[in-house]
Amino acid sequence: MGLLIKEIEDLVLTQLDAAPLNVYCENFERYDGQFSVDDVNSFKASYPACFVAYTGDRFLENTALIRYTVDMGISVVVVAKNLRGDFQAKTGSAGAYQMLEDVKTLLHLNNLNIPNLVGMVLQRRTNLVNTKNLAVFVMDFSLQFVD
Repeated sequence: MGLLIKEIEDLVLTQLDAAPLNVYCENFERYDGQFSVDDVNSFKASYPACFVAYTGDRFLENTALIRYTVDMGISVVVVAKNLRGDFQAKTGSAGAYQMLEDVKTLLHLNNLNIPNLVGMVLQRRTNLVNTKNLAVFVMDFSLQFVD
């Protein structure tokens, strides 16, 4: 199949930049160090935002011809204004919880319009940062294809 990591990231970004998420989310980018968990005050983008990052892969040998099933990891980081003191705002259209649901709707079981690609499977959602200014969550997906 010969998919490059950059191509997969581009395809994921394209899928995310769709309704309902793109109605309120301002940024769809690769994660290139826009923030550090140790220094969240150095966040270098406007939010709400979604960042896509390749997180590694595993190669499972299928045949003596050295064909592999690639099990690739892709993470989506969602960043929203932290509204934890205002439940209605946090759960509204631009809150982190709504972003998590919209990303799941757009990506879970999505094959990125590539034949022979098993749809992306949501593996985990977790909180990375929760400060008075930012709420940052990561969603880990896996996808498989034969290479």
